[in-house]
Amino acid sequence: MGLRYKPSEWAPFRHFFVLFLVILSGFFLACHVTNYFIERRRVRSRTTRLHMLDNAFRLKRDIIAYNSFSVLGSPAHILLILLPVESSLKPCKDMNIYMTVMYLILNFLAYRVLLSKAAVYDAMTQYSSRQRIIFWIVHVINVAIIIIVFLSTWNSNRTQTVITQSIGENACATTISGDGRATPAILVAFVDLGVSLACLYLLLIPILSQQRSSLNDMGAFRNVGWALVAIISTLGFLCFTIVQLSVSPPVYIYQRITLGLIDACINVFSVNMFWPAGYYLRAFKAWGLITWNVETTQRSSGVPLSRKRRSVTPQETKRRSLRPSPTDLTSMTTLMHHQNVSVTPRSPLTVSGSGIKG
Repeated sequence: MGLRYKPSEWAPFRHFFVLFLVILSGFFLACHVTNYFIERRRVRSRTTRLHMLDNAFRLKRDIIAYNSFSVLGSPAHILLILLPVESSLKPCKDMNIYMTVMYLILNFLAYRVLLSKAAVYDAMTQYSSRQRIIFWIVHVINVAIIIIVFLSTWNSNRTQTVITQSIGENACATTISGDGRATPAILVAFVDLGVSLACLYLLLIPILSQQRSSLNDMGAFRNVGWALVAIISTLGFLCFTIVQLSVSPPVYIYQRITLGLIDACINVFSVNMFWPAGYYLRAFKAWGLITWNVETTQRSSGVPLSRKRRSVTPQETKRRSLRPSPTDLTSMTTLMHHQNVSVTPRSPLTVSGSGIKG
């Protein structure tokens, strides 16, 4: 059972998604770095709330780190194309360990982006304790899983890497002896799902909170929607891994790596789509690729900052200065009352018995 695997048929898909992941991550990294330097001065002039300023820059650092890590893995990605991975045992085992650990670290950095994205909303100030708890759960659990998976993959008596035959071609595979072959993958899937739902809960708080505005609601719904796409994609990949370990030994390593690359591409795209299109158009304008004006307010930055007051034109300022205020009218009425001057409004024309008097 399982997907039909012929190395020569799967290799083009693996090469495509390797290059696509590197190009996609590099593009988003360049956009975020450009906007980081553009917004570094503007954010301070648009808000005086110190916690919002810190959260906004923390979000920038996390998304840059997320894309940077994906790009830094490009040398190993290129090795997937150049090395004879299906017929050489040593590169096969090393790439299996490397790609597994890198996939888990990339997911961990994605969770950090989700946490930072939720923290920029005003509503999160009322849920700071829950935010801290989920923050530590995400960090402790993910770091523990990365270490355990690395050690179990690197040195395990139950797992062996072999070169076998699949539809008449050499294929790199792993075999796991004994019962409960899928138990580690099941535990990882349940833990990953729990962490994902915890992060999703934080993203839902700005939507469910009473401190809502039409401007921030759009970004909050966008965050939840793309987070769901990433969660479902990762859950689907982990479920496939569980089925593969349970009913289809041996496990073909580069079949699993190809599907993991597809999931990584979906996750990178989904996480970066937390920012609206205007945010990336602003980077295009900074690079000189477009010439039209790009909105540089809260909508294009993707960070819900404080609401700005409407600007007042000079004509409106002059008109307001000439308009008497309620305080001025009260003072004038009191002064006229003390001077025994009638303040009853009179008509410019009065009618008397002898005619009309002006």
